[in-house]
Amino acid sequence: MLPGARERRVALRGADALLFEAADRSDAALVLVGPYHEATTWFGGPAPADAGLAALLETFRFTDDPAGATLVPASDLLLRPAGVSLIGRGDRATLVARRAVDALPMLPDWAGLRLPAGELWRADRPLDDAASALVSGTVHQWRYLLAGESAAMDLVLHGPESGRPPLPLTDDQVLTALAALDATWVG
Repeated sequence: MLPGARERRVALRGADALLFEAADRSDAALVLVGPYHEATTWFGGPAPADAGLAALLETFRFTDDPAGATLVPASDLLLRPAGVSLIGRGDRATLVARRAVDALPMLPDWAGLRLPAGELWRADRPLDDAASALVSGTVHQWRYLLAGESAAMDLVLHGPESGRPPLPLTDDQVLTALAALDATWVG
């Protein structure tokens, strides 16, 4: 997670909380690790002390099962999340989901392609000239943005720009796969 980081583990019901802190204390991350999924938050500075971590872990419940993970406040009075994103990353893709209202600033001004779950846009990826040349004309050239009523998803397919072979997909195959996606943001 952070090279050379110090690690603390706290056992929770059905999951572990792993706290990583950079050796120079410049950054820290808390990873909730369940049997099927993980949730990560970054502190952007030193990790909280043991008492602070214990207090933080009491403010929410992390539940994990094969169908998905949930992270909910223990009480609406304790925690009001803002700017929360769910990030899924694999060898071949990164998917970021967030509340649709939080995604509005990143969506294009024009109407997207209408799909069952919402509107779809292709957007440029911020790549340098060499990486752009590697993905030009492929499905890796774009970020795919799908926004529905309550959630928005941002998908990047990793390919030659990441040192991987290109995915053998056509634009139509990607469109078919994206048309099958749906997400609902609750809370």
